[in-house]
Amino acid sequence: MKKLIEAFGTGSTAEEAQKAALAELNAPANADVSKEIVDVQEKKILGLFKGSTVYKARAFYEVEVEEEKKPEIVAEVKPEVKKTEAKKPEAKKPEAKKPAEKKKTEKKKIEEDTEDDENAVVTVDADGIAENYIRSIFKGLGLDEIHITTTKKTESISFSVECGDDYGCVIGRRGETLDAIQYLVRLVVGKENEEFKRVSVNVGNYREKRANTLTDLAKRNADKVLKYGRNVVLEPMNPYERRIIHTAVQSIENVESYSIGSDDSRRVVIKLVDGAKPTHASSNYSRSRRDSRGGQKKASAPSQPRENVQPKSDVSGASLYGKIEKRAKIDE
Repeated sequence: MKKLIEAFGTGSTAEEAQKAALAELNAPANADVSKEIVDVQEKKILGLFKGSTVYKARAFYEVEVEEEKKPEIVAEVKPEVKKTEAKKPEAKKPEAKKPAEKKKTEKKKIEEDTEDDENAVVTVDADGIAENYIRSIFKGLGLDEIHITTTKKTESISFSVECGDDYGCVIGRRGETLDAIQYLVRLVVGKENEEFKRVSVNVGNYREKRANTLTDLAKRNADKVLKYGRNVVLEPMNPYERRIIHTAVQSIENVESYSIGSDDSRRVVIKLVDGAKPTHASSNYSRSRRDSRGGQKKASAPSQPRENVQPKSDVSGASLYGKIEKRAKIDE
């Protein structure tokens, strides 16, 4: 009896897909392994980049299952049946049924064991499939040197990716691209294994750095609210970032926060608690803001018209030093 053992692998080229399938198969050296390309697909990454071709390969080989035990059991039963035939011919039927029932139970056990093994492979490969999916996205973005660290917990799984210093294209503007990748990976993990509820994808410790930046932003704006008593409206954020702002504001007295807007334009507002007073006079603050915004200025008093004054001329009827006359000679 022959048993088929197979494994699948994906890659950007046919050779990479076949190598991945062989690595997943882990066949012995003397096995006659066959390879074939099962599927070729073109995918677009986030709908923004050019589609990349993904090959799916299948590697398989057949193994002969030993059946030496079964004929040995039959050989042992036959002579016993002959003895019973000579003495008690009626005892043939019950003794012949027992080994048949044993064979059926053994076959059932073998089928159950194979089903359990197949289920175990599916659960173990859930994170491996997600890692391969992450690698395909990063390769599509032009990043080849990738190291992924997977951390699994009872209700979550996280992927920490290291790909050098040039990972700005993976994060995107305010982490939008990274959030999109995390959403796609969550779909892949949920499809393979429903037990994982939360999925996190982090690149270059961006999540920790962003959390520290948002915490500092919340504290600075809370200080402004306490000082001048005016509400501060922050820029639109995703639910994860808004949660960080709310947590930071809760640790500051006389200040509270709430969210306004909907969908992508939802943002956080920081305000004074009812009954709290600002530490600085609001009039000075409002005056300075009005002046800085180019508000109306007080009209200056109209200047009075000057009297008609004739311009002075350097040349006039009278000389500056008077007329110099020659002195008359005195007769001696």
